[in-house]
Amino acid sequence: MKTKLIRTTLLLNLIACTNKNPALEYLACYALNPIAKQKCTDKLAKKYIPTKLQKDTEYKKNFQFKQEKLGFQQFIQKAGKTCKNINNGPEFDQKEGAYLVKCDEQNQYYLMFDYEDEVWGVR
Repeated sequence: MKTKLIRTTLLLNLIACTNKNPALEYLACYALNPIAKQKCTDKLAKKYIPTKLQKDTEYKKNFQFKQEKLGFQQFIQKAGKTCKNINNGPEFDQKEGAYLVKCDEQNQYYLMFDYEDEVWGVR
């Protein structure tokens, strides 16, 4: 199992650093453990945030938050579901073992990462 987790971590880091869509790159980072996620988002910040704004923690935080929300929104839309806007960041629901994403009052979804198949899923 440890080998599978290492392989998944490496795969997600690769996806996050080679994709051309910042929002989906940030989504790839979401499935990582907190330490690896921080390293992944730091790499993306260097890639997408102008050098002069790298040390502006408020700008960096807002940029990353926006990209993470867009990543979830784009993934939901690609899955054929309705999601016009995400106002709040996804929250992890322990009971469901997935991220609750509220697009609006009628459209709420659970997104989870399947570590076995190494893919995101939506329900």
